[in-house]
Amino acid sequence: MRKSVFPQTSAGPRRIVLSENSFWSAYGRSREIEIDCREGEVWITQEGDSRDVILHAGQQFRSEGRGLLVVQAMTGASILVNDGTSGRRRDS
Repeated sequence: MRKSVFPQTSAGPRRIVLSENSFWSAYGRSREIEIDCREGEVWITQEGDSRDVILHAGQQFRSEGRGLLVVQAMTGASILVNDGTSGRRRDS
């Protein structure tokens, strides 16, 4: 399994491209994390939240708490992330 670590940034939204079945994760701290699905389809789950969310291109999600947030690409996907925290992408 190959891992890529994205450096901490507060320069605004960043674009992340995910291949099918790869993951991106971040730890929600005191800030909200906003995910904007630009292409493809992603599945989102967050620690402490019983809901799972599927986003299609053009849809957005905003986390509502702390804890681990995981985004899995169900197809090849491109997301914009505005979080101000570090995140990791894992290719499976």
